[in-house]
Amino acid sequence: MNAPQILILNIGELIITTEQAQISTTLGSCVSVCLYTQEGRIIGMIHFALPYFLGNSEEEDELRYGDRAIPLLIKEMLKKTNGNASSLKAKIIGGANCLIRNSKGGLDDIGEKNIKVAREILADYRIEIVGEHVGGEFGRKVIFHCPGARLQVASLG
Repeated sequence: MNAPQILILNIGELIITTEQAQISTTLGSCVSVCLYTQEGRIIGMIHFALPYFLGNSEEEDELRYGDRAIPLLIKEMLKKTNGNASSLKAKIIGGANCLIRNSKGGLDDIGEKNIKVAREILADYRIEIVGEHVGGEFGRKVIFHCPGARLQVASLG
């Protein structure tokens, strides 16, 4: 048996695979949404930093924003599965409150806002969230396995 390919997922990236692989990322206040088919033969994962796209620039990387990245992940997964969104399963990871607190509301609670936007968008698409490892004060190391959609999460605290 061949060793699985290791795919590194950075902020503002999306990976979908059907191959024997492990998608790996490290999260702080960022959130990753992991989507997969019932059998776990197709998996997809995003890593976004902020909940909402507020910019006007076409040059800005929209995958850094949950409200843009999650629908794109869903769209790309549906291209691979030829199914409907409600046939997908989801896991949400991250959203720690590990950034410096800003009493004026700038980065305050960004982790919670990232978690909230992920839950809301998945609910809008009627995608069941079957697992979460969210919140807290410490970052996480995440590995998502294909096939099988097994998720490994290790706290960095």
